[in-house]
Amino acid sequence: MNNNNIINEFITRAKEQNMIVNNVYLLSDKVLKCDIKSISDFFENCTVFVYNDRFAIDWQYNNLTNILRKGVLNYE
Repeated sequence: MNNNNIINEFITRAKEQNMIVNNVYLLSDKVLKCDIKSISDFFENCTVFVYNDRFAIDWQYNNLTNILRKGVLNYE
């Protein structure tokens, strides 16, 4: 999967979780940086780790959110 596909998939999955994503770029094929607005009224700068089954969003205050990737049926 090329880099643009990874970015586009992450944006799509985040939108499905009612998140707004801006300024997405790759640090490597396994790490994204971006600004995300979720429940709060402001954007937070986040690091996103790309795994085979999920995107793991590491928020500024060490909270972690997992978003399943396309094609993954079960994850706990």
